[in-house]
Amino acid sequence: AEGEGTARASQSKNKPAGKSKGKSNGKSKGKGRGEDKGKERAGGKRKGGARKAAANFTKSQANPPTTPVKPTPSKAGPTTPAKGKRRAAEPPPPAPPEVTALVGRAVRKRFEDEWFGGTIDSYVHPYLKVVYEDGDVEEADVGQARLLVSGVDVDVRVQYHFGSELGWIGGRVLGRYRRGCVIYEPDELPEDSTSTAMAWQVEFDDGDLETVDLCLERQSHDARAGSWYIEADPGGCASSVGE
Repeated sequence: AEGEGTARASQSKNKPAGKSKGKSNGKSKGKGRGEDKGKERAGGKRKGGARKAAANFTKSQANPPTTPVKPTPSKAGPTTPAKGKRRAAEPPPPAPPEVTALVGRAVRKRFEDEWFGGTIDSYVHPYLKVVYEDGDVEEADVGQARLLVSGVDVDVRVQYHFGSELGWIGGRVLGRYRRGCVIYEPDELPEDSTSTAMAWQVEFDDGDLETVDLCLERQSHDARAGSWYIEADPGGCASSVGE
């Protein structure tokens, strides 16, 4: 009996020790898992929130708003104009002597089938102002103005001096110089003294068709080789141009 009681007592002593170990290990293990799990969840939430914010930031940068933004007015003072804009306009170049000589000259021009006279009024680079008798005004460059002063046009009759042997021969103007045509030069004229700028094709009374230079410099009644003049103006009066 004593031995049995001793054995039971020994068992009863051992039970509390087993329960204490079991509870302690269980609680410690349970708390340890619970705390670790809670930390992981909390960390997961923070990590997930950071990812979501980063995603939103990237999306806003990739797709900026399409609504136009009103610019903020600058507080800076008025802009200074460019240096070139403040510079005074340079005066036009002076008229060349040959242009100055045209101002004041009488002109003729045919509009359809009617002839009109006029005057070269002034020169404003690069055009000359032509005022006609009926009040019309037009601008002409130097080449056009020289043609107007000459008064030559299609069907106008001219006299041309072919030199001392042939003298004056009349003819009718057919048209302007055509490329490739040879310009007639009397032997008494210096070589290469003619130009295509005011050259015309003329059918002369002797039957010859010649291209001659009817330039202003030789428009004259003087009996010299290369001189020329208009027989009569369109109104039937003798030409006074070049006299």
